[in-house]
This record gives sequence, C-alpha cells and structure tokens, in this order.
Amino acid sequence: MADPGTLSAFWDDVKSYLDVAIEVTEDTSSNSGTPLLLDFTVTNTAQPNDERPDIIFEEVLLKVGIPPAWKETLAKNLAGGYLFKYRYTCGYADLKKVQYNLSGKLAPVSLLGFRQKSKFIPATPTLTAAAYRGFLNESNINKWVDDIFKKVTVPGPGTTAAEVETVKAKLKEAEQDVAGVRKILIGLFGFVKTNDKIRAYEMIVDEYLRFVEEGCVLLSYSLSHPSRYSDIAEERDTIIVRLAEKMTRLKAAEALL
Repeated sequence: MADPGTLSAFWDDVKSYLDVAIEVTEDTSSNSGTPLLLDFTVTNTAQPNDERPDIIFEEVLLKVGIPPAWKETLAKNLAGGYLFKYRYTCGYADLKKVQYNLSGKLAPVSLLGFRQKSKFIPATPTLTAAAYRGFLNESNINKWVDDIFKKVTVPGPGTTAAEVETVKAKLKEAEQDVAGVRKILIGLFGFVKTNDKIRAYEMIVDEYLRFVEEGCVLLSYSLSHPSRYSDIAEERDTIIVRLAEKMTRLKAAEALL
C-alpha cells in the first residue's frame, strides 16, 4: 500500500471509485441470434469528504466487446453516487470472449485521467439451465453421428490414399469441433445456477462429447493402419449405437430439469 500522502495513493483511490456491476441474463423475447443480455452498471461510489474536493468524472468511457470489435458508451459529469447503464448482447459461444474496460477523466480535464486494463466477464451464476440447453441446441451435438460416423466406410481395393486422408481430416476436424464445444460449455456452466439435476445433466453431456472425441480418434487410428481396416465397420457401428444410448440418457436427464 502506498503512503496515503502520495499521488500514487490518490491515483489508486480515483480508479477504485468507479464500480462496475455486470448481470448476465437470457433474452426470452427474441430470436435475434444473441440470446444473452449483459447489463453493465457503472457507479461513481465516491462519497462527500471534507478533506478533499468532490470526485466528479467529467468523462467515463465504457468499452465492451470481443477485441478488436468494441462498442462504446460515454457518460459525462458523473458525480458521486450517480451511475449509468449499458446493455451488450451476445451469443452463448461468445460469452467467455467478451471483455470490457473503463477510461475516465476527472474534472477539470487537465487534472487526471486513467485507463483500466481490459477484463473478462466474471462467471457469476445468474443464468438458468435454458441457456445451457440453448447452446447445446445451437451446437447440434448429435450432428457428428450423421455427418461423420455414418459416412466412414471401409477402404477397399479401389480406395486411394488421398480419399483415406480426406476422411481422416474430417475426423480430425470433428474432434477439434467437439473440443471447442466442450470448452465453451465448461465456461458457460460457470454462469448457470446449478443444482444436483443440472450437474448430473452436465456430466452426461460431457460424457457424450468425450465419447465423440474418442470415436474420432479410434477411427482415424484404424484408417492409418491397413491391418485394422477389417475392424472399422464394427468400430463405427459400435460408436453409433453407444452414442444413441448416451443421447437417450441425455434426453432423459434434460426432461428432469
């Protein structure tokens, strides 16, 4: 802590007067493709003090967005106890990417100014399970069964090496897509108000996605080794059956939410 009598201490105090509260909720009234509402409330918390002048921010600039695409709102003459609000909308997949920062000037302009480092949105559990399900619906996690696994065939005498590599590339791309969905879901889950049923549902979803990843890895490995070609049909069919069973469990858990 700096000496209270130094400019550094005053500088730290100035930056601390601006409080940013963020509430993340779901927009149930629209199908705009941005189902999450991020409501920012910026408050000048400075209280009157006989030992110093009133702290009035001549300008406060709030920037919110996914860099480098920022949206800005400017408040002027923000006195102690006053606030301003700003609403930002985004999709489920973008929630953990959103950042915000403040910059401001004290009155008079020439006295002091500051700029804060950009911050990510803190994970506060304010969303319902509907947000989690909403992202799953957007992601269509059952798509890999039809789009990838059912299209994997056993290489035959007329199959070229290039054709095998094309299938392997699609399996690798699917594996990476699943990993990306899992990462977003883990981040999104931190914003969801949980209970035992929601946690059980989240575990079943993650188990399903991990099995998709494992299926991609297994089939890619078999396609890389001609001695395993005879196993591919059985491996593929087993993966499809197991995923159907896991999807049934997932739907049953979802019905309990």
